[in-house]
Amino acid sequence: MLEMDNIYLRLLEYEDLPYRVRWMNDPEISMGITIDGPISLAKTKAWFNKTLMDDTKKHFVINILL
Repeated sequence: MLEMDNIYLRLLEYEDLPYRVRWMNDPEISMGITIDGPISLAKTKAWFNKTLMDDTKKHFVINILL
C-alpha cells in the first residue's frame, strides 16, 4: 500500500466490486474507457476472480480519507 497524508493506493479487493460496477456504468467516468457496458456485478465478480490468477496485471483503488 502507498500512503500519503489522506490519500492512499491499495490493491482492488472483493468488497470494492459494487463500487467498481457503479463507476464503470457511469457515463461521465467511463467515457474514456473502452469497455463493453453496461457491466453487471456478476460479470465483475467473474472478471475479478480471473484477474486473481493473472500475475501480469494489478488493479488498484485510490482512497481519499476526508
